[in-house]
Amino acid sequence: MKYHRQLPQLLIIAAPLAIFIFLFLKDTAPSGIFSVHYTVGDRSPYVERFLPDTRVIGERVVDEPAYASVHLPGDFDTLNASLTFQNTLQPIIELGVLVNDAPLQYELQPIQNRIIDESEWSRIDENGVVLLQRAKIYNTLEDFFSAPPDRDTIATYHYDLAEPYRIPDYVAQNALTSTNVSLRGYHEYLTYIKNEPLMIQTDVTGDGLTILVFNERDELVAEEAATGTTVTLVKDDLPEGVYKVILSAESDVVVTRLTTRQRYMSFVGPVSFGDQNALGFWTDSKHLSFYADGADAAHEVFIGSGTLTLPEAQVRYDYDVPDAGAVQVRAGAGGFTVTQENMLAFPSLQLFNPYPTELRWNTDLDALGINFILARYTSPIVDGAWTTATASFDLHQAMKKDNDIKLVLSAPGIKSLQSSFDIHALDLEFVRPPRSFKQILQSLKSYVHL
Repeated sequence: MKYHRQLPQLLIIAAPLAIFIFLFLKDTAPSGIFSVHYTVGDRSPYVERFLPDTRVIGERVVDEPAYASVHLPGDFDTLNASLTFQNTLQPIIELGVLVNDAPLQYELQPIQNRIIDESEWSRIDENGVVLLQRAKIYNTLEDFFSAPPDRDTIATYHYDLAEPYRIPDYVAQNALTSTNVSLRGYHEYLTYIKNEPLMIQTDVTGDGLTILVFNERDELVAEEAATGTTVTLVKDDLPEGVYKVILSAESDVVVTRLTTRQRYMSFVGPVSFGDQNALGFWTDSKHLSFYADGADAAHEVFIGSGTLTLPEAQVRYDYDVPDAGAVQVRAGAGGFTVTQENMLAFPSLQLFNPYPTELRWNTDLDALGINFILARYTSPIVDGAWTTATASFDLHQAMKKDNDIKLVLSAPGIKSLQSSFDIHALDLEFVRPPRSFKQILQSLKSYVHL
């Protein structure tokens, strides 16, 4: 009878203790794994809903990109994000994290590529790499890499070819080329070096421009910071290859003139034009996005044989280029940002693309003579009406603001195709090494004093 009388008292003591232990283990994750399940439409202390509302209506994604803020539960190294969705129309879906907001840069990973999954070409899957062949020639990836086909016959998806790009008949240009421009803030371009010094000179307004040069192994090989209105970088004895040049600056810094002795200067990523009169450039991209900055932005842009109107500022406008090859783009004024999927150059002769054909939602494999697709991709798991795929991200590379990161949902071509897909849930797994007993005790002390 004595124990029966003590049992309620023990339960009163044990219940809050068990709750405390449960919350402590969940919040501090001594195992090194913290898991979050989020169902679209529900409330979560860790995941906000995908926005904006014009692109995500309930569960349905009708435009891209869409963003969801994720509150980090602590100091973790890796995020494994599993998306559960339903898709019958959209060719490519990708999930990523925001790594920079000036300019916008994402790390995107494949979620579903229906072009690959529904292809009738011969398919080989080995260790997360897919090889599609129009006509079966190779039996294994080892066979493919030991005797690869012509580079121009390969399209890639999230895959970097190991063989470096080379121009066999390249001849250095001895003359200087100068171009009047109006480029605001951060920009990147690619150039090619062989038996020549690298030389780049920029005229700028504003303070804080730095020129950075990286080789094919992404190693910094040259750097020059502005000390006035002109920045000149010269680097001798660079081995042959493709080099990335970064013009690193805040948005109030404007490059007004570019001078180089290199034959090629192809810009990648977003290009932001400052206020200027008529401008023009060339691009081999087949999909362009324009974002007008203000009331003085260009209201009409001529793209090859077509025209795009920008009636409102702060609104993104997309354009699919129907013309073959590189096209010229002209506008009556600047004040806008253009994002292209391939390359952009000012004189047409400076345009070159060292990358293999990238498999996109609108890639015409037949017209380009593509016979092979090489992809770092794992097909998603289909379970009844829903499909699930997982992508992994290095949280040290993600941009953090107030201990939040932003997930990015990308669906290239969704607006042009007027397609859509439904998202049902997100399962997030945050990973770090397990805590030692000493670290657990330290965490317990901190937890008790919260």
